[in-house]
Amino acid sequence: MQVSPVEAHLTANGGGNRAAGSEMRVNRIVAVVGALALAAILVAAILVIAWIKGGAQPMRWIEQPVSAGALQQ
Repeated sequence: MQVSPVEAHLTANGGGNRAAGSEMRVNRIVAVVGALALAAILVAAILVIAWIKGGAQPMRWIEQPVSAGALQQ
């Protein structure tokens, strides 16, 4: 029985299952990183649009108590 070089290579590497498993793992990691990056871009775009539309400073809620206390004195 003659064995082709491809079959010999696959049987030497455990039937190619290890390569398929690592490739699926890499695809899952890429999908998760891509989803997180897309979510971050979406949140940043919403904040920028709200900042431009409303004209409100995003940090006003941090600075307001300090400036209000300073103005009352």
